[in-house]
Amino acid sequence: MAVEVLTASLLESIVKGIFSILAKKMPSKEELQKARADLGRLVKLAQDTGYSLGCYFEVERAAIRAGVHATELRQFFSEGATPSSRLLESLTSLLEDRVKRGLGKDGLRKIHEFRDDFENVRRLVDATQKNLKGSISHLKDGKRDEALDYLDAAADELDQLVDLVATKRDQISKPLVDAYTVLVQLSR
Repeated sequence: MAVEVLTASLLESIVKGIFSILAKKMPSKEELQKARADLGRLVKLAQDTGYSLGCYFEVERAAIRAGVHATELRQFFSEGATPSSRLLESLTSLLEDRVKRGLGKDGLRKIHEFRDDFENVRRLVDATQKNLKGSISHLKDGKRDEALDYLDAAADELDQLVDLVATKRDQISKPLVDAYTVLVQLSR
């Protein structure tokens, strides 16, 4: 199912068409039907745009939670006082709960219909998982510095993921703001 989102130019075109019909003293039945159909399309576009935003908000929140977890974990690594067993437990939780389930399973499911973004998110989630597994492996082998390097790489990928999703969210949101401006201008 393809989701079409609202753009300012599309909104302007639809609203101007509706207003031009309604501005007539005696619009024809066909013109009123067209205005009604255009209004229905406008509502559907607004709903689809809101749906799209919601999908990206959920992925962004999951990526932020995972990124914060990774950042806190990096601090514990750097301090050197946290036992390896506790770091291993936290790394495993980050991998299993935040990345595999929160981003991999739930997050990817949310944006599966946005094909290009799905592929980019999946690539970053897969790379994050790989680096977290490397970090866990090195920590089990007693190589804290190497484990920290892998954790740093995973955290960087999570940052990239947040940036990617936030950019997409902003791209979807901007036309809504523009649409509001168009509506205000047309209502004057």
